[in-house]
Amino acid sequence: MSIKEIIIEKVNSINNPEILDSILSLISTESEMDQMYQFSMSEKQLVEEGIKDADNGNIYNQQESSNIISKWLQEKSSGLTGQ
Repeated sequence: MSIKEIIIEKVNSINNPEILDSILSLISTESEMDQMYQFSMSEKQLVEEGIKDADNGNIYNQQESSNIISKWLQEKSSGLTGQ
């Protein structure tokens, strides 16, 4: 008996809906991973611009990136809270 047949046999014997939901969720995730994402033309352009920036030395180190992101998040959250 193949592993696929063993799995099918075991799944067929399960009556617990929660376990079946978990199995379905796991199988669905696996099939989604098999599909290749296709970039749109605008996404491709943005990636190419990013590569050019990096090639030209327009980059930030980890600390600089963290500071920029933190500042941006503070500005956005201040707008949400009315501060």
